Amino acid sequence: MRKLFFNETFDDITDSVTIPSACMKCFVSMAHYDKQKIAIIPHLGYEKRGKQSCIARKYLKWRAEEEMRENGLTLRHVESPGGEYKFGNYSLDGMLERPEEGNNLAIEVNGCFWHACPHCFPDDAAIVAGGETAGAIRARDAKRIAHIAREFEVEIIWECHLNRLLEDDPAMKAFFDNTPDSGPIDFHDAFFGGRTGPEWLGASAINAETGERLGKTIKIKDFNSLYPSRNMFTNYPVGHPTLVHFDKDVHWCKPADMVGEDGDILEGIIKCFVVPPRHVHCGIPVLPLRMNKRTLFPLCRKCSELFPNGAVDREYSCPHFEDEERGFSVTIPHIELAEALKAGYRVTRVFRAYIWPLASDWSPFLFHTYLEKFLKMKFEASGYPANCSEEGLSEEEAAARKKAYIDKAWSVCQVRLNPDRIKYNAGMRYVSKLCLNSLWGRFALRNRLTKTEIIDNHSDLAKLLNDDKIEISSIDQLTEKFWMVCYKAKDEHVVEHDTSNVALALWTTSAARIHLLDSLQKVFCAADGTARKDTRVLYMDTDSIFYEFETALGDPLPGGEQLGELTDEYPSHTIVEFVCAGPKAYALWLRDNTTGEDQFKMKLRGITLDSDACQHINYAKMKEMVMEKWGAVDNYCSFNYPTKNFRITKKGDIFTVPLTKRFNPTVNKGVIRDEGLRVVPFGYTDREYCQLNNPHCCECQVFVPDPEYYFNIADLGHESD
Repeated sequence: MRKLFFNETFDDITDSVTIPSACMKCFVSMAHYDKQKIAIIPHLGYEKRGKQSCIARKYLKWRAEEEMRENGLTLRHVESPGGEYKFGNYSLDGMLERPEEGNNLAIEVNGCFWHACPHCFPDDAAIVAGGETAGAIRARDAKRIAHIAREFEVEIIWECHLNRLLEDDPAMKAFFDNTPDSGPIDFHDAFFGGRTGPEWLGASAINAETGERLGKTIKIKDFNSLYPSRNMFTNYPVGHPTLVHFDKDVHWCKPADMVGEDGDILEGIIKCFVVPPRHVHCGIPVLPLRMNKRTLFPLCRKCSELFPNGAVDREYSCPHFEDEERGFSVTIPHIELAEALKAGYRVTRVFRAYIWPLASDWSPFLFHTYLEKFLKMKFEASGYPANCSEEGLSEEEAAARKKAYIDKAWSVCQVRLNPDRIKYNAGMRYVSKLCLNSLWGRFALRNRLTKTEIIDNHSDLAKLLNDDKIEISSIDQLTEKFWMVCYKAKDEHVVEHDTSNVALALWTTSAARIHLLDSLQKVFCAADGTARKDTRVLYMDTDSIFYEFETALGDPLPGGEQLGELTDEYPSHTIVEFVCAGPKAYALWLRDNTTGEDQFKMKLRGITLDSDACQHINYAKMKEMVMEKWGAVDNYCSFNYPTKNFRITKKGDIFTVPLTKRFNPTVNKGVIRDEGLRVVPFGYTDREYCQLNNPHCCECQVFVPDPEYYFNIADLGHESD
């Protein structure tokens, strides 16, 4: 590997600490890379002053509700009827009308950095916003406050005080978390991971007692290099985006509605309020929502709030009908929003958008040179597919299949393989896979990482303690002479690293979710868009699908060996049973197709399944916990690992601690319904319930998607395969 990187003019051992940084150096060193094309996105986005105003808007909404509920008073603010109160040349953040007291209250919500908070910046000489000193900013603000105080009582709320209130008041924090944010776009709000979780808690292809086949087949298929395939086949935004302010009501029901003031389709990152359909096409929600440290795919925001730990309700049906209850604010790439609109979602309000309006703002070949290098290495180190060496195959047929494989690698991935080098090599295959998957995430590396300094004199220590640009997280005295100080730069003083572009990373994950969604829809839907009755998705995990189909009708998901195609995880086994205890917690009963031998495999997040652990949790135990004891108080298992875990202190001391693990089945991303096996998304609506409680619901009509719904992704803006 070191020799490989030497060829790109650098030494990965001396120049890089991590694999992603070595991959990034390799990418940058390639001739096709143009530093002027890839933007360095500011840490706080392109509207730095707006970060505090987002907190201010949410606080004023919360304060308005509190004042109305407790005192019957009206608080005017930017999003209230009438907007901000104007006083001369000034606009007040908030104005509380107090007719009985004879004077009104002016509320100013100040950002600490922009208004030089005396608690955060006590030194008048400190340089803060716009290069001004803290003293100059405070003096200017004092004149403004004195002018307002002639007519109003003035209350000043500082951002740091608000942050402390949010830590101490769970109800206030919940209000902030659940209030749609109409403020500036934070690119990280659009950076979601993969879709993970069960659709069913169990399935059987063979009668466990009689051994009789049930006419069903269970398959598990993985995408071949999902993220690298999206790097290869996705058109990426490059350069700096253009900010478009909307903040207006719209009625978007289809991708063609996603237009700006000039009538052009918006291509970029859009922040909007979406209302999911009550009856989403084929039962698969499209848009993600981050809530309570969970990435959900809900059809109702209110239900997601009501069940923070999931629920078991055999007759669950969402009781919410209002858009304000079911909808939520989302920041999402246009390619994913277009898919949602096709599936029946509606956009009722658009807040902002970052768009790349020109064709030159997009690059379909951004990663190609890098990918071709390591794809060639991976393909050659993987050897030929199994069908090239099947028993009874003639030399001519084997040669033809090998040639077809090489030709397809060129036609699909533009990778020329050397037949003489195609031989299985586990080490080189591992290295190539590592390099293929480690590049794109490096663009999203956090800019605000903790730094550690070892200090041996009091003057340097005092300098750090008095630095207004950093936040100190810990100070440890190592010896009489040495201190270890850990700190982070404050948000306003963060310096971006030289490849900081989270837009490229979030575009990769968005395209990957669309690719998974396309395959999910092929399991759920027939070619004409109608729901299939002979298939069902059992489980999904970012780049894999567990599904069941009627054997006689054939597999709805064809496999392949090339980039982005699905491959069978267990081609030589029959999956007898599948049991799922939650996200990343499942067990399989496998039967060898040749020998008939039974095998059992389990995966439990956070638990190493060694021989000791398997004494406490095994296939039979998990099946009992899922099928018979779900929801019981004692439905868990706890065990100790006999080996000790090593721990290291900040001072470098090493010691061992005992390790205890506890496992219990849990599904917190949906509601367990239908006799305890089916998991439906939050917001699932039974049509009979809907027609009984909302007879005028237009969505109860059969939803007919676009003719090419989910079966042709070439029209997704700049997505191309």
